[in-house]
Amino acid sequence: MRKCLLASLMLTLTACGGGGGSSGTGTTVETKNQAPTIVIEGETKVLALSQFVLKTQLHDNENDTLKIEWSSSLAGVVFSNVSNSQAEVSIPAVETLTTVTLTAKVTDSANNSTIKTHVLTVTPNVPTGVALFDLAAEYSVQQNDVIKIPVKFDSPYPITAVDWSFVGFTPRELQKNSDYSDYSGTTSAQFRAPTLSQNADFNVVVTLSTTQAQYEAKTKLAVKAETTHFITVDLPEPVEIIESHEGELIANVMTDEEIEFIEWDWLPKPEPEIISIGTKQFSYKAPEVDRDTTFDVSLKLTTKSGLQASDTTKVTVKNATAASPVILKADRKAVATGHTAVISVTEIDLDEVTEFQWEIGNLGQQFVVSSKGQLEVTFPNVNAEALPYLFTYTAKLKSGQTQTAKTTITYYGNAAVASQIGLTSSSTMHIYPREQIDHVYTLSDPNNLVDSIGLESSSSLNTFNVLDVRRQGRYVTVTARIDTPLRESSVPIVALLKTGTYVSRHNLNAVLSTSKLKAYTGLEEQYLQGSSFYLTGLVLNKDEAQPFNGTWQVTNSTKHVIQNPNNAVTKVTVSDSFSLEPSFKLVAKDANQNEIESNVSIKTSSYYTVKGDMYQCTWSARSIQCKDDRYQALTFAKVFTAPRQVITKGNYACVLDSDDIASCAGQNELINSAVLSLSNVVKLDAVDNSTVCAQFVDLSWACVGDNAARYQTHLKGLNAVFGIQADGTTTCYVENGYLKCSKGAEKPYFTSSPALVKWFEVNAAEHTLCYKELGQVIEQCHSLI
Repeated sequence: MRKCLLASLMLTLTACGGGGGSSGTGTTVETKNQAPTIVIEGETKVLALSQFVLKTQLHDNENDTLKIEWSSSLAGVVFSNVSNSQAEVSIPAVETLTTVTLTAKVTDSANNSTIKTHVLTVTPNVPTGVALFDLAAEYSVQQNDVIKIPVKFDSPYPITAVDWSFVGFTPRELQKNSDYSDYSGTTSAQFRAPTLSQNADFNVVVTLSTTQAQYEAKTKLAVKAETTHFITVDLPEPVEIIESHEGELIANVMTDEEIEFIEWDWLPKPEPEIISIGTKQFSYKAPEVDRDTTFDVSLKLTTKSGLQASDTTKVTVKNATAASPVILKADRKAVATGHTAVISVTEIDLDEVTEFQWEIGNLGQQFVVSSKGQLEVTFPNVNAEALPYLFTYTAKLKSGQTQTAKTTITYYGNAAVASQIGLTSSSTMHIYPREQIDHVYTLSDPNNLVDSIGLESSSSLNTFNVLDVRRQGRYVTVTARIDTPLRESSVPIVALLKTGTYVSRHNLNAVLSTSKLKAYTGLEEQYLQGSSFYLTGLVLNKDEAQPFNGTWQVTNSTKHVIQNPNNAVTKVTVSDSFSLEPSFKLVAKDANQNEIESNVSIKTSSYYTVKGDMYQCTWSARSIQCKDDRYQALTFAKVFTAPRQVITKGNYACVLDSDDIASCAGQNELINSAVLSLSNVVKLDAVDNSTVCAQFVDLSWACVGDNAARYQTHLKGLNAVFGIQADGTTTCYVENGYLKCSKGAEKPYFTSSPALVKWFEVNAAEHTLCYKELGQVIEQCHSLI
């Protein structure tokens, strides 16, 4: 393999000396002069505006003359009366408890140096009764980075407790450590930064509780959202060239980054003579070959951030003796109605051509313009899926020879074009007032037929202030902004994909919100008719959960009573056991008093059957029966008064009663015994065939069963989770209303964001995930990794 690399050039220059010199048999052994050593002794805790003396002990093996220099990490520190044995230090005023590093550099007369540091804690001169904190003013991190924030503190009163709080986000994988005596100590918090769609600042607060008062110190946490880069490389279609002729390959490269490494490969031997290479261009002189030989030529590019992309094409080098000197080159190999293709005659001296003829098959002459050196073809509308057109060029030369060359261009009819091109996205475009959004779609265009892309909108309710589209390779970015939305609704945006004279229309799914605030009303649940149950919700500012300021309302029933309408989690009691399925809505207002709401319907039934792997459970008339395939009934340890929920999977079946206590039965004794100890249970989730997780009123979770520890670890550090299911290798859960899937403790590889989810189901046997977005009735299904 030959690798043609464009890289920095390194030169090694070797100087060869001549001339005379003395001769002798003696050998001189040179002893290296050693650096001096230093020991520093003195205060480690001092007051601001104080003076003190640091003692130093210097030593040098060669007894060289020594020089000592002092510096400080804190501006304003003054060193005076400096000698090799001491230095007087004056400390300036500070406003907070401050850690200062003093540095001594000792240099001997042979210019060898040693550096030693001495760390001080400086306490400011403050009034009595004020606590002091040594805490950095700001920390800057990337999203999902792990950060550790250390704090030192002094207290005027005996310390009783130290705690941390986080404003604007819930830390994941939080670890807090504190070590303190009566009046001083240290604390630290280590956690993983939140996932963001844009840069954001948060506050982290440490609270010091004492016998007399409570003190706080805070720092700003600046979190940067991840920047997504891209790169694509497309080499031209296979080409032909005659040996010893010069050729060039031009790559189509799309990226938003600087290219750092370029690698062109030519396989197998013989290799070409390289004329020049670059990011997009490879110029060469074809090698000599005994017979027609096809080579693989590839280009691999690496960006500054480490992204890589590559492509390979084929170059056929033809033996000059056997090859026809005529080669036809078409500027496009696939066309649609209205496209114009130019076929050029190459590798021949046109002055040697005395006669020529183009054969154009069944195309009419009105669609072509021909000359000795090229044929220009405009393709008419034909009712065909994929129609290959063969073009033949015959030339009679002055020498009397006749040379012939052929090439094929494939035509695609309008129906074929419409079926193979389109725009897709893994999520719905969400538009918010006065916020310009870029939404990326992937263009499906396997035969490079699309010439241009336009947009149009026919909304009578909302007017776009910005609606643009730009294309980079197979990625299409739609930019939209609406400053004054009239009503929250779906927004009709149509992408116009132009191929020649044919325009294909594709509807883009866009949703307009009148506010950045969202109300989320949890997952759809199935409960027994007449039982009490819970409503669980969130108020979000786009993707981030906010302090709950919503109100629950029942919309179609007078028999259902919401116990605490202003709580995020509230119980609903029922006065009539035969009441119909109730509907609820969660209403909240943003800072501009725009009212947003979200609806949820609770499915209730007087008779319902749940089928599992081993058991089938039926509830009816407030009684529950779970039987195996031999019709043997399970016996539950609890007597149910008003069953609310029943689940079964694998080797267990569980029932949740209206008193918020559950009972399980079946072959999994670990689940049967552990679940009875849980109280205040809102709902149960059958996570896998041997594990159950229970959710509580504070939206926390506890798992019991064979894989309880794995899921408990997974849930730790997450924000509000509304449901969890798994297939053995992949765990899917709804966090803050967004469905996410991950393998083990890895970062989620799938998310429904920015679409909230109202229902999901993992099929462990088929390793599939199905879910419904909020406001949608059609299920979306994917295979799990």
